Amino acid sequence: ETVVIAGGVAANRELRERAHAAATKAGLRLVVPPFRACTDNAAMIAFAGLTRLQRGEDDSDTLSVSPKTALATVTRKGSGRRAG
Repeated sequence: ETVVIAGGVAANRELRERAHAAATKAGLRLVVPPFRACTDNAAMIAFAGLTRLQRGEDDSDTLSVSPKTALATVTRKGSGRRAG
């Protein structure tokens, strides 16, 4: 009955607009915090990684990294306008 969008992604205006339209169409309640509360959780992820490393956990042999990952579009946080 209720959809919540939170975190850094919730600062994306286009996402907010599309989610509002979809929720309205589906008869759902949409809850999105104010822009000032839409922060990225990078610090929490970094801290979680630090605590795992301190416990001796290491996923380096199971992860693959590629510098060639394609991003179709990029938006500036909070503006909703597509960068070229």
